[in-house]
Amino acid sequence: ISCEDNEVIEISLASNRLSGTIPPEFALGGLGGKVSSIDLSQNSIGGSLPSEIGDFHNLEVLDLKFNSFEGAIPIELKQLTKLTTLLLHSNKFDGAMPEEICYLRFDKIGDLAEITADCDPVDTFDHVICDDETCCTFCY
Repeated sequence: ISCEDNEVIEISLASNRLSGTIPPEFALGGLGGKVSSIDLSQNSIGGSLPSEIGDFHNLEVLDLKFNSFEGAIPIELKQLTKLTTLLLHSNKFDGAMPEEICYLRFDKIGDLAEITADCDPVDTFDHVICDDETCCTFCY
């Protein structure tokens, strides 16, 4: 956890053997408006990604790769207009990548340069629909 002027700006808990789920209350106390980077990669966190993830308005990097998240990718990610990197691959997400998130790559709304997901049409274990030419930058 990185702090600046007594404010949390980065949460990096990668490869810490974390498990369980992320409770919806994780953005309470105004924390969501101050954090610019969340890295929870390479853990065993599961369940669905709470819609409250959209409360992290200053988030630039969201790295959730190599976990056990499942269900739909929350449309609330569209609220993260400062997002530059969204790494969702190597999870159990399913359904389509919300178009509103793809718009962050191509509209003047945001600067989202990198989106990864399990969307390789050749891989029978991949269940996310995300075109690697019009939205995802790489399908694993």
